[in-house]
Amino acid sequence: MITLKITPHQESELNAYVEQHLENCYEFLEYENDNMSNFEPFAPYCGCHTCQQRETLHAAFKWLEDNNILSLQYDDSN
Repeated sequence: MITLKITPHQESELNAYVEQHLENCYEFLEYENDNMSNFEPFAPYCGCHTCQQRETLHAAFKWLEDNNILSLQYDDSN
């Protein structure tokens, strides 16, 4: 088991980051052909529960990595 320790302030920042990312996803979906912000979801996004979960997890891991709390490595050996 891996334990990550974050402060209440970091938790607040993480929540705000993920919330903003999901808002950007919805905006991207609504204005996909007119995307002025150059925002791209981590993968194709249709707004379904699977897409929401994927984007939430990817955004959270990105924030944790960007803030030097976690280094995530993928194992492609399978």
